[in-house]
Formats: sequence, structure tokens, C-alpha cells
Amino acid sequence: MRARLLPLLALLAPVACDNTSIGQATATFRDSAGVAIVENGPPDRVPTVAVADSDLILEIGGATDDVTRQLFRVEGAQVLSDGRMVVANGGSNELRYFDPDGSFLGAVGREGDGPGEFRYIGWATTCGSDSVWAFDIVHHRAEVFDLEGRYVRSFAFQWPDDQPPYGPAACWNGVFSVLAFPTLGRRPPPGAFRPFQAVFTADRDGRPLGVQDTVPGSDRWGHERGSNHAHFGKRSVHTIGPGGVYVGTGDAPEIRVYAPRNGVRRFIRWQAAQRSVTPQYIDRLREREFANARNPNHRRFLERWFAETVFPAAFPPYDRLTVDALGNLWVREYLAPGDSSDTWVHLRFGRTPGRTRYPAPRLLAVRGRRRLFDRSMERPARSRVCSGV
Repeated sequence: MRARLLPLLALLAPVACDNTSIGQATATFRDSAGVAIVENGPPDRVPTVAVADSDLILEIGGATDDVTRQLFRVEGAQVLSDGRMVVANGGSNELRYFDPDGSFLGAVGREGDGPGEFRYIGWATTCGSDSVWAFDIVHHRAEVFDLEGRYVRSFAFQWPDDQPPYGPAACWNGVFSVLAFPTLGRRPPPGAFRPFQAVFTADRDGRPLGVQDTVPGSDRWGHERGSNHAHFGKRSVHTIGPGGVYVGTGDAPEIRVYAPRNGVRRFIRWQAAQRSVTPQYIDRLREREFANARNPNHRRFLERWFAETVFPAAFPPYDRLTVDALGNLWVREYLAPGDSSDTWVHLRFGRTPGRTRYPAPRLLAVRGRRRLFDRSMERPARSRVCSGV
């Protein structure tokens, strides 16, 4: 396998992760019919901390002959309480365990349909201090392992309204937040459309606790073969933490916070600079898509798709979010083709103390003072772990 297809898992120096280096910004609080609204100031008043490649102190993956350290299609990663790392390696449908210095400890799981096996591993998370949970998208089934990688059990999420789980689930204190499959219908409409998706909560056995809301899903583009995610389109994202269930639709720089079994309790808003979708971004997207087209039929489809697609005038304000153990919300500003860095807005208890720019990771998860990065489907990509003090 060529090195350019291998993402990296890297550890950033603790000094770059210290929250004390991020300043404070003003925010206003008000109440509307029992729902708290937090309004943050303009982005030019928010200090930005840049993390450099020189801060990297550990790397897993890359150009190496050691197959245990080769990673491909990483679908999730977690830092355990003792500093070990668990990586959901989609290329092999395994969970790979590494010690804090990056040494390979072992792997569990494989491709298959039996207990502890995956047809398509979609995400991995921790739920409490005693287990690692990984989800098989094909079977809509969660596989549970203990912290040493021993198989414990499997269960299938029970979903409301015949909408199976779709987006990555997150867990806090034994409660999962789950994004259901969008309602597409048998024949999606041609052109641009946006279906709805349910956000629901479930217990540790997959039993639904309630539907938080039904929100607009990902922007899609319908065609004769079905539909695809619309590039540069909005998408709904979610996570769960000590403050509740966090949901963003991408329509505006705003996150809704729900109580796990009740309605919305808070809106968190901030001001974001708008980025235009220029011809240069479309050219970069076209180059990337055609580079990955593996047969003439796919290339012909792409030609028609680019000829017919109407791209939005501006990028959405964000595309990912996560929350740490203290209830601090992290929102990633939209990552456009060719961007060489990731910028995350750090909303401390709903206020914006700062922004942190990282060198081209793809996804952030935060456990207390530890920050964990993994990759998206885009190639080439690097995965990074940031360990705080």
C-alpha cells in the first residue's frame, strides 16, 4: 500500500493543548420562554492559537513496513483513561490498541458477520470507563469490548419511525445520542434537496429513550441512480456530553442543546466569517474526485454530475462538533478542499474563549484534557492525538 494512502496517528505536545493559552471573549446571555440563548462576539475578537508540525512528538502510520502500524480508512479513535489509544481501522475492520508511546498492543475484530466481527466498521467510542463500543453500519449493530479488547456482547439499536442509525453515535454517562438515516423515499427528487433526520437517544442496550428532534439532514443531489451527498453542502452533526445533546444543522453558526429526555434547553450562537465557494475550490474538488475514479463509467458519471450540479455560493459555517468532559463545546470550521489546517472554535460553557488551528487533522474528540484526532474519508489525511497535562 502506498504511503500517501496511509493516515497518521500523532501526538501533539502538551504545551500546545493547554487551555490557559486561549484568551476570553465576550458573550451575552438571555432567556426566551425558558430557553437560554448565548450570543458570542465577532470572530476578529477571538484569539487564535496555532499548533505547528514541530509540536508532533509521536506518529503511528505513514511509510512503514510494520503492518501493525499501517492505518487505512480510520473511522474513529479514542484515548483510554490509562493513556492507551484505540483506533477503529476500517481498512481491516479491526480495533487496534496502542500504548501511550505508540507501540502496538494487539487488534480485535475482523471482517465477518459473527459476534465481534464487522462488515463495515463505522465508528468507535467509549461509554463509561469500562468498555469500547464499535458500530457495524451494515448490520446496525454495536460490538462491545472491554478495555483489554475482550469481546463482551453485541446489540442492535432499536430505532424510532423505521429510521435505522446513520451518523456516528456518541455516549455520555450510559446514554447514546444517535442520528437516524434520512427519509429519502423510494425515488429521490432530481437536483438539490435536503431530507430530514431524527436525532434520538438510547440506553446502553440500544433501547430508545426518546427523539430529541427531527432536523434537516445532509444536502443531497438527486439523479437517475439515486442521490449523493452534495459537496460543500450543509449537514447535521451531533454529540452528547454533560450539558446534554448538542445538535447543529449547519444553517447558521448555532448549536442547539437538548436535555437527554426533554426538549431544547439552550441555543449557543457565535459570529463566523463567511467563505465563498470560488471556482478554485470547485477545481480542487473536481481534481480529487477524478483522481479517485477507478473506471470509465464512474468518470462519465462525474462528468455529468459536475455539469449539472449547482454549487452553493458559500460554505457552511462548520462541519463537525464534539464536547469534552467539562461541557466545553468544540466546533470545526468548515474544511474546504486544499485547506492545510483545521480550525476549531472552542466554546467554553457556551462562551467563545478562542480558536485553535491544527495542521490538517480531520476530526476532533476530547476526553477531559486530552484531545484526540482521527481522519475522514478524504485522502491523503493524517490522524493526530493531542495529550494534555
